[in-house]
Amino acid sequence: MKTSSVLYPSSRWATAPWAPIPLRLITGYGFMEHGYAKLMRGPDAFIQILHALAVPFPVLMGWATFKSHTLRSKSMSSDSLAG
Repeated sequence: MKTSSVLYPSSRWATAPWAPIPLRLITGYGFMEHGYAKLMRGPDAFIQILHALAVPFPVLMGWATFKSHTLRSKSMSSDSLAG
């Protein structure tokens, strides 16, 4: 660690307001990838997986998962760009 960063700690946090942007972009991209993979296999395949796992109301839960992944990925990505 440099002496200047110890003496002047505020210089270390000069980029702190920008820290959430890459995290939000990465998280949003992850949601988009998972949602896209589920969508490409089709909702029926995902609903069958939920049924095999004994998830209650698999059809409702399957579609809720699709919608939440889509909304979260869009909001995470757009919120990070809005600043």
